[in-house]
Amino acid sequence: MNNMTSGAYYRQLRQCRDKARRVVYTLLLLRLLNALDIQAFSVLDQVNNQLNVISNKQNDVIDATSLNDVISLIDNVIRKLLLI
Repeated sequence: MNNMTSGAYYRQLRQCRDKARRVVYTLLLLRLLNALDIQAFSVLDQVNNQLNVISNKQNDVIDATSLNDVISLIDNVIRKLLLI
């Protein structure tokens, strides 16, 4: 990241925030159209809580198996999120 200029950094930051905002609006719209399962949001909240616990651990405590399990769980939740 040392090679990135401050202008490029802030441009990237703005683009990431804009993309995240669009994702949230898309999720809400899909929920409004009944294209998303309402329970998926509670499952995502639980996954978020688990990720917070993992991120608060020291790096040497987190092993590759745990990370792979979490990634697999998130992937399964996302796949089941859409009803269509």
